[in-house]
Amino acid sequence: AHGLVDVASSLGWLEPCLAAIEFSQMLVQACWDYDSPLKQLPKPVEGVETVYDLMDMDPAARQLAAENEDFLRHYPNVEIRPQLESSSRCLVSFKRPVEAPLQVHAPLYPQSLVEGWWLILARDTTLVAIKRMIIKEGVSEQTMELEWDEEEAAPNRLLAMCDGYLGADQEFDLIKQ
Repeated sequence: AHGLVDVASSLGWLEPCLAAIEFSQMLVQACWDYDSPLKQLPKPVEGVETVYDLMDMDPAARQLAAENEDFLRHYPNVEIRPQLESSSRCLVSFKRPVEAPLQVHAPLYPQSLVEGWWLILARDTTLVAIKRMIIKEGVSEQTMELEWDEEEAAPNRLLAMCDGYLGADQEFDLIKQ
């Protein structure tokens, strides 16, 4: 799937690039993108709509199977802060708990996978810049710099897409400070 992302992004095609990343998520988690993100959990859960709703619950009130608690330890709980620095540069700060495991919890995937993120700058339906970020062990905060040609129109949104989980993606509107 990474090859599909490379080809689509080199041509500036935003929608095919996003579709390739979503395809990767579906392969890793053995779920369709129209399924509830809760389907990634090893055991069914009732009464919540997203994995983040489940994570926000008091652990004592969750009463989950041990397999689900293990999944929640792996699921990305990240804080992402984009900042347009200039007419051709954006800094993206990425923060996550140090104690969170880096391996993607994907029991049906045939190999071990380290959590990674695609950071995509877009202007409407055009891909402006893209970088893949691998989470480093023992590091709670990382910063990624994305640049583009000053002649191009500045991006107006950032998409942060996890390559290993459905429902973890985030989107931000970019406004120059």
